[in-house]
Amino acid sequence: MKLIVELATNDKTLGFHLFNSQELNSGQTTVNLGKGVSATFKGTMFRKSVGIPDVIQLVLEIGKDVVIGIGVGLISAWLYDKLNGRDVKKLTIEKTEVTINKGQIEKIIIEKIQEEK
Repeated sequence: MKLIVELATNDKTLGFHLFNSQELNSGQTTVNLGKGVSATFKGTMFRKSVGIPDVIQLVLEIGKDVVIGIGVGLISAWLYDKLNGRDVKKLTIEKTEVTINKGQIEKIIIEKIQEEK
């Protein structure tokens, strides 16, 4: 199961913070969140207009052998911990805007997984 996440932000260091890395390579920079659960940097859409946030794109993946509840818990905790207190204007999971709240993140991820079944 793969989920596309977009983060609209003016924080130029957020991508590096998410992956604990000084370099971000599309499709190659990955963080392991637990056995069979990962986040991969997909890219950043840079905005040239002043005040318009850049958009960081990630792919979150829960392996087919992972218990869904465990995978969702790992992803939601990681996202919340990394985003809480940062300058994130909008969090979108599979085209659904989500409040940066661990419970809300978890709820939307579960809904998106159920939609795919």
